[in-house]
Amino acid sequence: MVLNMKSKETGILRGLIIAAFVSVTGSPVLAQDVMHLSTDAGASSITQAVFAPSPQHASSDVPHAAVQEFALLVEQLETEHGPFDYRLSEPLQTAGIALERQGDFLQALHLYERALHVTRINSGLYSEDQIPIVEMLINANVALENWAVVDNHFRYLHLLYTRLYKDDSPELKRGLAQISDWHVLAINNDFGTDRVDHLREANKLFSRRLAMMEGSVPDDDPAMHTLRYNIAITQYHLRVMSGGGNDAIFNRVEEQYEDQIAALD
Repeated sequence: MVLNMKSKETGILRGLIIAAFVSVTGSPVLAQDVMHLSTDAGASSITQAVFAPSPQHASSDVPHAAVQEFALLVEQLETEHGPFDYRLSEPLQTAGIALERQGDFLQALHLYERALHVTRINSGLYSEDQIPIVEMLINANVALENWAVVDNHFRYLHLLYTRLYKDDSPELKRGLAQISDWHVLAINNDFGTDRVDHLREANKLFSRRLAMMEGSVPDDDPAMHTLRYNIAITQYHLRVMSGGGNDAIFNRVEEQYEDQIAALD
């Protein structure tokens, strides 16, 4: 899969690596350096969102009749049950996916937004059913390079995950890893949003994830080392941007991390 973003590789976060996480099975997943990202990087469905095929590579093998079929189903359900019936959500999402495959991301966004609205009306303000729809919205907006909108959707995902899941749940661990990955990618690829804010958010997420892991995994676990390293690096760059910090501090942090990794080999 080809990286579809306009990677500027600004290097503002020297050494910051994409967030490690503990998978549902409990196995640590080692991080990769964001300055050398591959398309299979990322701890969760952010891979499918940020590294999705770009519009020019979208498949056009979805028959137009299939999209029309879903549109007719939506129209029929609206006529019979009203514009906010819970049964509308699934065909709206399916039609949106079909439109994406045809390269019509704008129309797909419209259907995903309707699906999200219907789901919120029927399932409540915060519900698990919203998560895959928000991820679809992220996917389509990434294809269109609407980075500010992508950022808003990731922040809404953050709200959903923290409202829906307990700290020890694999769902929350996976969700926070996904969201911290986004902040790292946004910083290093200069997606037109506030880098300082992304730094703060990434630092808070790394710190929370470290606190969630402490006591449940060995202290020398690679994921723990990765999170501590990322916390130190984000703190360093926040100090630099506020007028403090120097290269000596960064080099010490980097050397400590390399020593820790070498000790694990």
